[in-house]
Amino acid sequence: MPESFDIRSYVAFDNSNRAICPVCTRDKGDNFNKKNLSVSESGAYYCHRCWSIYGKGYTQELYSCLGIA
Repeated sequence: MPESFDIRSYVAFDNSNRAICPVCTRDKGDNFNKKNLSVSESGAYYCHRCWSIYGKGYTQELYSCLGIA
């Protein structure tokens, strides 16, 4: 797990600070296009779908999808 993690370095967000979550894409397939992932100015991120499924384990799932050890 990286000491300092900024999700914006790995995922492209739109002007509304929303993006397609890599974990959702992995789970639902490449055609999944809902922007469930949001990020605040501080860098805190939240996926509405994944938090309900993975809870606190979401961060590890996200790191896995991004190829972060």
